Formats: sequence, structure tokens, C-alpha cells
Amino acid sequence: MTPSWLLALVLALGPRGPDDASRLTAVADDIWTASESRPAFCGPAAAEATAILLATVADHESGWRAGVQDCSLCVPGGQWCDHGLSAALWQLRRGGMWRTDEERAEICADNAVATRLALSLLRRYRRENTIEGMLRGYASGWTSQRSKAAADMATLFGRLSGKLRLRVGYLNGCMHAEIKP
Repeated sequence: MTPSWLLALVLALGPRGPDDASRLTAVADDIWTASESRPAFCGPAAAEATAILLATVADHESGWRAGVQDCSLCVPGGQWCDHGLSAALWQLRRGGMWRTDEERAEICADNAVATRLALSLLRRYRRENTIEGMLRGYASGWTSQRSKAAADMATLFGRLSGKLRLRVGYLNGCMHAEIKP
């Protein structure tokens, strides 16, 4: 069951249109399900840190827009979704996470699939020793390549995790997460 703090976080970050509450509730459920099953962190609060990380990336990449989630705004030549090269709330890039129109259609139609793919990409960089390093890997594929986007996402992650009293640090080869007493 999705924790109330995650639902509140997603609803607070997302848009406030008439149909957004039910859509964003489903997104929060997808985030929690993916975070519990395959966290990107180690430690007793691994699922919580993973959920916050996924929410951070979605907020930065799409602003939670429904048209980005279902890819209706992600058309070649359009301003959103890298002119049709990326898909879903997490801006999954063609070539990295999908290759064919059929794969793209599945990602655009099923947010649970998109969430699992975004988490899979984050997990590639879980051995980085900073949140910003993980996010640089997500943003560019290169953990050493500095980017304003990764720095902005790391700042948002820090702010959101602070509200939950989440402490994250590199320990024994993995980003370790725990709730501060």
C-alpha cells in the first residue's frame, strides 16, 4: 500500500487539474510498487529513498504533465519529450530504454512499465557515491559529466528527503538510506 507521505508528495508536486488527482494517485502507486520491489538504495529506508528519487526525476523531467505521461505531447518536432525522442514522465530516451515504436507505445500506455524502466536506469548508477552522481548517470549516461539538471534534481532530492528525515550516504558499495531518529 502506498504510504500517505508519498501520495501527498506526488499530489503536491503535480498539477492540480480536474483529472490529475486520480492519475497522480495511480502514479504514486506505481512508484511505490517499483520502489519496494527493486530499490536503488540499500538499508532500512531503501524503498523510501527510491520513491523520492523517482519522484524527483519525474518532477524535473516532465512536471507530472499528463500529456508527457501518455506521450501525446511527445511528437517529432514538438517542444516536449526531446521532440519525440523521449517518452513518459521520466523522459526515457530512445536507444537507451526503448528502440521500436511498439516499445514506445507500451511505455506511453502503461505508467507502471515506464516507472520500472526509469528505476532500472537509476539502478545502473546505484554504486555512485553521491545522489548527484546517480542523477548525472541518469541524465547523460556519464556519471562524471557535470550537469545543471543533475545538480537541480539532487537539490530537490535533498529537500524532499529532509522532510522525511531520510539520511542517505555511501556505505559498503551502495547508497545506504535510513530514517533519522
